[in-house]
Amino acid sequence: MKNIIIYTATILMSLSLWNCTGRTGPNLTPEPDRNTFKKTPAWFNVKPNKDGYIYTTSVATSRDYQTSISKATVDARKQLAETLDSEVKGVTDRVIEETGLGTDSEFTDHFTNTAEIIVASTIQGAEVTNQETVEVKSDDGDIFRSWILLEYDQGYQQKKLLDAIKADKVLYDKLRATELLGEMEEKVEAYRKRKAQ
Repeated sequence: MKNIIIYTATILMSLSLWNCTGRTGPNLTPEPDRNTFKKTPAWFNVKPNKDGYIYTTSVATSRDYQTSISKATVDARKQLAETLDSEVKGVTDRVIEETGLGTDSEFTDHFTNTAEIIVASTIQGAEVTNQETVEVKSDDGDIFRSWILLEYDQGYQQKKLLDAIKADKVLYDKLRATELLGEMEEKVEAYRKRKAQ
């Protein structure tokens, strides 16, 4: 075991020293110039505004074409997750208000956990609807810059959450008389109609 630790430490130190040997590559965060702004796609600056959808955008650079796209997509998904997390908080606040149960109630915790699990599992339903990549030339070496537009249909999340509520008798009984449940059902119905088109 001791030999494995020494061996691992030696490899890590070697890698650290190799990274500090003055090896240079292209600057992955060059200062934007007029050319950069001219290449930025119009859809990046003016996101669509469509009822029932959330849109996030991101831009990333890399020496590798596919990596620049992947980095931008990951960042756009992270932004989406933050948006959905704050929506879950808003919905939880409404549940507390409409059911008259305090923030410390077991029911509120149960609802919040259910909603957070649904958000985490449905975020993969987001789709890249626009993507553009350009090559940026420089003296240090060329890089790729990718712009991403991510679209997320909130109806998908609402459907999953509504299904989870209906499958849980305690949650359903507590929320059945609230305006929130009625609104969720309307949103899910609109989602079903969108999918049928």
